[in-house]
Amino acid sequence: MARKSTVNRLKFSGDSDMTANQLERLRRDEREMGHYKARLKKEGKEQLAYRIQKKQDYLSARIQDLEEEYIRAA
Repeated sequence: MARKSTVNRLKFSGDSDMTANQLERLRRDEREMGHYKARLKKEGKEQLAYRIQKKQDYLSARIQDLEEEYIRAA
């Protein structure tokens, strides 16, 4: 007998669903960006680190928006 998935689904703008696992993956990617940015700064690549920071800021804001939608949907 097939077992139903108990993973919560997150609805966001568009027709697709986002699972809690996918949201966690975005959080992990954001943390990894921070490590990469620190390495770039250590290597003296300030301009590239700045661009990574902007991408990390965007990803962080998007994750926060998705989490708020996830809480409202639950």
